[in-house]
Amino acid sequence: MDKSSGWGMRVRAAGVVFACLFLQVNAARAATSEQRAAAQVLFTEGGQLFRQGKFEAACQKLAQSQQLDPATGTQLNLARCYEKVGKTASAWIAYVDVASAAKAAGQSEREETARLGAARLLAQVPKLLIQVPEGMLAPGVALEITRDNQPVTRDLWNVASPTDPGQHTFVAKAPNRKPWSKTVRLNPGEELTITLPKLDATPRQAPLPDSASGGFGTQHLFALSAAVVGLAGVGVGSGLGLSARSDAKQADQTCSSNTCNDEQGLAANQSAIKKANLATIFIGVGAACLAGGAALWFTAPSLSQQKANRSGRPVARLSPVLDANLRGVLLEGRF
Repeated sequence: MDKSSGWGMRVRAAGVVFACLFLQVNAARAATSEQRAAAQVLFTEGGQLFRQGKFEAACQKLAQSQQLDPATGTQLNLARCYEKVGKTASAWIAYVDVASAAKAAGQSEREETARLGAARLLAQVPKLLIQVPEGMLAPGVALEITRDNQPVTRDLWNVASPTDPGQHTFVAKAPNRKPWSKTVRLNPGEELTITLPKLDATPRQAPLPDSASGGFGTQHLFALSAAVVGLAGVGVGSGLGLSARSDAKQADQTCSSNTCNDEQGLAANQSAIKKANLATIFIGVGAACLAGGAALWFTAPSLSQQKANRSGRPVARLSPVLDANLRGVLLEGRF
């Protein structure tokens, strides 16, 4: 590659970079223009609402406009709006900020207006101090304090700061400690101190017992469950056996010992055979469950033994087995 071709590649690469930067700058300018346009619309709507006496709605519009496109004129109107709705602390802070920005911009008239507004409200601004004990300021304590669901930063702890009058709810939280909350009402011009107590440690929950039934362990519960299943199986099997016996008697009344030409007799005989087979299965499974339950009960370790070896908790499972060659129950587990 000669020098001319290398120089050409560098020029093309620089052109690509310049084009990318140009597009990004234009996109940023477009976004800023859209924000300014939206801010102007919100400012106009806020002014109309203010003149109509709808101060709460006007404050929302003006605050949104200020967020999109900060301007001293918008903030001055927002300060007046806050003053109308009784948010004296927010109004006072806004007046102070406007005075500082207007002074830097050489806007003496606006600066004077803002300073007069701040001075007028100073005596009405409540101050609230959140006193945090030393023990909760330790580096290892991840303490969080909120006021009306909004975080209170650490630089405002133990400092009397302007706060709007009205009702406020404070919540303090820290890991492994009980939360604390308090609701106070702050009056205009009042100075109030809230003392945060040292948050108590959350008590550790005692481990749950293996069962809530008189000190029975896990294996005892499996044994009882197996016994219940066994009794149910024997009960169902016995009922089927009695029903099969009744069907057999009905068949004997219409059929001889070797042949049967009566349809009802044949149906009763087939029903008796099916019920008898099912009875045998249910009684067999029930008996096996009863036997397995008894084995589980008498081989169960005590609760103290189970607690001494948590990693080896007894686990048992009963599975009925029904096939052509075997009827019963399969007991699997670790004891």
